[in-house]
Amino acid sequence: MLAAFGVTAGAYAGHSYGELTALCSGGYFDTNSLHALSRLRGELMAAGEGDRGSMLAVSAPLDKVEAFLKDSGLQLVLANRNTPTQGVLSGATAEIEKGARLLQEQGISYKQLSVAAAFHSALVADASGPFGERLQEIPFSKPAASVFANTTGAKYPEKPEEARELLAAQLARPVDFVAEIEAMYAAGQRIFLEVGPGARLTGMVKAILADREHQAIAIDSSNGKRSGINDLGRALAQLAALGCPVELTRWDEGYASSHAEKQGKKRGMTVPLSGANYFKKPAKRPPLQQKTGAGGWGLEAGNQGLGTGDLTAEARGLGLGSGERREAQGAKNQS
Repeated sequence: MLAAFGVTAGAYAGHSYGELTALCSGGYFDTNSLHALSRLRGELMAAGEGDRGSMLAVSAPLDKVEAFLKDSGLQLVLANRNTPTQGVLSGATAEIEKGARLLQEQGISYKQLSVAAAFHSALVADASGPFGERLQEIPFSKPAASVFANTTGAKYPEKPEEARELLAAQLARPVDFVAEIEAMYAAGQRIFLEVGPGARLTGMVKAILADREHQAIAIDSSNGKRSGINDLGRALAQLAALGCPVELTRWDEGYASSHAEKQGKKRGMTVPLSGANYFKKPAKRPPLQQKTGAGGWGLEAGNQGLGTGDLTAEARGLGLGSGERREAQGAKNQS
């Protein structure tokens, strides 16, 4: 994928299994060989009966981790030197559990890893033989770029036999990622691009090189939180901004021409109707008729200003007060 954008590397490195992908990228063997070796490595790591061991990540300076192993007398190895302040212990499960208790008592941060075996320890040394035999059948080529080794930190030898021997021994030997990155930096590497899921190695490179001039970029920088296309675009843009040769025009190569050919009369939009998105407006109702009669007259009278008080005043003006009406009624009765 990166080659499609013209991205190339001057050197390669991996961590543990990643050394196989680094050797393939560096031109030591082809992708078919990579697939065959990857499958064999997995099968050998899963084979065997009984205790396959476990691993324990310890967050402390490496010299403190080494001192802990020496003082505790534990039958464990410092299998991974990941950063100046993080190492991974490997060994039998019982020893790992004992180590966890001792670390807790001393207040040292740790985490037991969920792994199938005690990688890079004597417990998986039996895999080195069959793996080395299979390597003899793999055709090695002259590398196109330097590949740095986990175990030595130095460049892989170009001679096929020496490269095979180093790779076979890597299964049971500790990984010194700190020395590996330091060697790459000493060789002039300043831009580190992590290719693969997540950005764990990118963080480790930053921890190793600290404030020294460098750039560490991950293809999967969001660890899956954003789309892969989004993260890829970010990584390519960062590389281009740093002056690395990147053919950004290939990002949408051929899109405009193919899109123009497909353009024509746009189809109308079809929207299915259902009870959730369809509403029929009801017919308009006729206005209500006003009632007639006494009630209507009273309303009309009120509108004309003929309230009760006005009628009384009018009656008084005509001399028809209540007292006068009683006198008139009395005189009529006497006659």
